[in-house]
Amino acid sequence: IQYKKNFVSIVPCNLYGPHDSFHEINSHVPAALLNKFHNAKINNIKEVKVWGTGKVSREFLHVDDFSDACIHILKNYSGQKIINIGSGKGIKIKEFAELIKKTVGYKGKIIFDKKSTDGMPEKVLNVKKINKIGWKSKISLKKGLKLFYNWYLDNQNNLRKYNYQSLKIIKKNHSEKRKVQEFKEDNYLNLPNNSKKLNLTIHFGH
Repeated sequence: IQYKKNFVSIVPCNLYGPHDSFHEINSHVPAALLNKFHNAKINNIKEVKVWGTGKVSREFLHVDDFSDACIHILKNYSGQKIINIGSGKGIKIKEFAELIKKTVGYKGKIIFDKKSTDGMPEKVLNVKKINKIGWKSKISLKKGLKLFYNWYLDNQNNLRKYNYQSLKIIKKNHSEKRKVQEFKEDNYLNLPNNSKKLNLTIHFGH
């Protein structure tokens, strides 16, 4: 406990889901691929290029699972050790791209740009600690991507295109801030009294 505050540090894996950014250069992998395959589908483009060899493994978690995990931690944990949040399951980018292709219904070919760097061979979190306090991921990758794509189709006119490098919002859904605030307030009211004094510090960049 520092500064009379009870902090818990959490580290999430790669997240995906509603209200992500679909910027053509700086978006996250799930949003970038979903957007690429969708545009290729509607424009009858015969192939989609994916960065790297496709051989590296990454872990992905739907944002609804992530928010559920945060609330579970607020209710059930208070300690100094960092807690990882994820499914604990990795998937090769090649398989992930194929899954998104199938989700979107794209019939063309995937080309892997082997000249582009892959990065670390594997990034999968150890989630034993959060499993031990009673939380596990509930949304499968297949189901989560389907939910994500349905949301994407329903919000074509309100997609964010956020440049993370310049921190400039290209296009923004103005109702988003209100919805996020309502979500925070609804879940805050459902927390036990002692949990309201707990602060979550989220470390991104896994």
